[in-house]
Amino acid sequence: MLVWLAARPATAGQRTVFNDDRPETKALEFWRITHDPSTRHHTVYHHQDPFSASGRYLLYVVGQDDPARRRPDEPEQVVAVYDLAEDREIWRSTTAAHWPLWANRTDTLYFADGSKGRRQNVWQVDIPSGRTTKICDDARGNITGITPNDDRLFWTLNKVYAVRTQPGSQSEVHWQHPEAPAVSSSLVCHNPVHPVYNVRQNPPIRPDQPFRWTRSYPARMLVDDDGRALGPAMAAHEQGHGAWRGDGEYLIVGDGFLRGRPWNEPFPSALLAYSNSKAHDPSPCGRSGQWTCTTDGINDCLKRFDWRTTDTTLIAYACSIIHQEEGNNRDLSGAYDSDAFGSPDGTKIVFSTNYQLDQFPATQVVAARDGRIEVLSAAGFPPEGLLSIGVGVVAYESRTDNAFLGCTGGALGSRYFPKLVSAGFTVSDFRGRADMTAANPMAAQYSTDVYLAVVRLPDAPVLAVDGPGLVLYPGRNHRETRGYEVRVDGVAVGEALWDGQAVLDLPAGRAVQAVAVEWSGLRSAPCAPATAVGAAARLRLGERPAGFDEPARTWFAVAGPGGTAAPLAADARPEGLAQALAEVRDREGLLLAREHYALGQLVSRDELTPEGHATLTQEYREGRLWRRTIRDAAGAVVRVETLDDKGRLASIAGGTTEEHPGTENRTVTLEEYRDGEPWRRVLQTAAGEVIQLSEDGNWPR
Repeated sequence: MLVWLAARPATAGQRTVFNDDRPETKALEFWRITHDPSTRHHTVYHHQDPFSASGRYLLYVVGQDDPARRRPDEPEQVVAVYDLAEDREIWRSTTAAHWPLWANRTDTLYFADGSKGRRQNVWQVDIPSGRTTKICDDARGNITGITPNDDRLFWTLNKVYAVRTQPGSQSEVHWQHPEAPAVSSSLVCHNPVHPVYNVRQNPPIRPDQPFRWTRSYPARMLVDDDGRALGPAMAAHEQGHGAWRGDGEYLIVGDGFLRGRPWNEPFPSALLAYSNSKAHDPSPCGRSGQWTCTTDGINDCLKRFDWRTTDTTLIAYACSIIHQEEGNNRDLSGAYDSDAFGSPDGTKIVFSTNYQLDQFPATQVVAARDGRIEVLSAAGFPPEGLLSIGVGVVAYESRTDNAFLGCTGGALGSRYFPKLVSAGFTVSDFRGRADMTAANPMAAQYSTDVYLAVVRLPDAPVLAVDGPGLVLYPGRNHRETRGYEVRVDGVAVGEALWDGQAVLDLPAGRAVQAVAVEWSGLRSAPCAPATAVGAAARLRLGERPAGFDEPARTWFAVAGPGGTAAPLAADARPEGLAQALAEVRDREGLLLAREHYALGQLVSRDELTPEGHATLTQEYREGRLWRRTIRDAAGAVVRVETLDDKGRLASIAGGTTEEHPGTENRTVTLEEYRDGEPWRRVLQTAAGEVIQLSEDGNWPR
């Protein structure tokens, strides 16, 4: 059955480019895609990919999904598609659309058109033609998962249901918890590469009972595509917003330090920390798995974590928040969450915010005391006004270049928590998120719009001599590549991009370079030049060789503890040496790690940032990982994890910022495990005074 849901191309979206000159944020530039703060324009949930497989198309929703949150003048939610190559919105559904998602292999879109709990249709849309096909008419939940080969969709209504991506399909129960319906399942998150998904578990909880923090009460379960439960993905005490890394190799978890576990590690798998920066909602940033983008919840700093270098970069102040009046504690995060997600090659991050980033400033708190809030820079803020910090609105009477003076929290009757006005918290101008001409600006706060942050340029290709001619190998990441600009002696060959479908004739003895060009228009740096030697030379497109990007080790012999390191011959190995050191570098020569060996056995490995800081040290005993230490940029230890002889967590020690009287917000936690199960948790002051002690897996709420 074919139905045309959109008969015309829409014109609502068009890119506006602007820059951010703040030294602490590292986006190359920003693109504002939608421009209507009166109506919600939003990316999809943080673990769902808004970019199509080619990276050419971007989806976003328009309007409000929840009737309880929809204003009388706001439309019911529809889905729109933006073409980054044509720089315009090209398609919009004319029926309601909920939880849209892309196929993994093609530029095909799926969505359901009804309300949860009621019978609804599921549609398949070919982009860019807009040809729409009904898949089924019996779904009763949001479509939130799709298999890596795009043959089945998943939705939940207490149980997990699957439906084939073929016209005339019917939904079938795929998996249910053994204690269903007492324990219900929701929100399937499918691995993009491997045949497994994780799904939330919702056990019945009585308010007067403590949580049972064991894996018998998991927050999420792992289920394979044959409907077999593989065990808990994380225990209740480990729970947090989760997603899969872009290459599918790790399940990643936020709401604390960014943590992860291998997708196929048997139960119980240790959920270990990798970043020294806190994360709220993690999302993939590229299909390579090298990057993860994260947000900070109400603080809403958009960051990117690099798994190769363990470095966390502040990309932007997303500044998305809806302030509420004192006494109103509703969860409005669905309406304002920035829900960031990276493009297939990790060159761009899309996010939503209700702050007018292209028109108003932002900064972060350095210190706050006695009505004075010190910030990195107050440039762009008015002489007096209103600030958005955390959940609260703060009035100030004057400002200097780096401080706001005469500050009073709870302005406009907003909720206010002084502890959120502390170092690192984002500061924005309240005028940038509300209509200040309204009688009540708190009731006239804007809806979200869609932005992209350009975080890096595309990877340059590589040219190599290929007999008499040349071969072009694509860059490390090249899913979004539209074609190549080929240059001879610095001059482009022809007006059209070369797509590699046909060989290209080259002049002999001339310097050839190539530039990768994305569908979005982003261009790589020119690759290193190469020269064809044949009289009838040609350029062909080749596949990037296996192992081309594998890191290389350089070995050194170490003379005693703290002794000097002497380079070994290129073919030498550390076996037999009392002490040896290996430097691990990528293809471009960047130092990624230092490994220490004794008698040929790995003793420890320091993961290094580009600046040379060891943020993560992993120690080994008899070839087994037993301790992991995470440090901040200043070298201070922020978390220590130990593992038992079976690779299961034995303990976690670290500092927190929970507020407790008399501790000045500085506390230390220790969690101990038995046989991989949480057993004992101690919360104490930095001086050692015990504030809270919990044992046998029973944690207070």
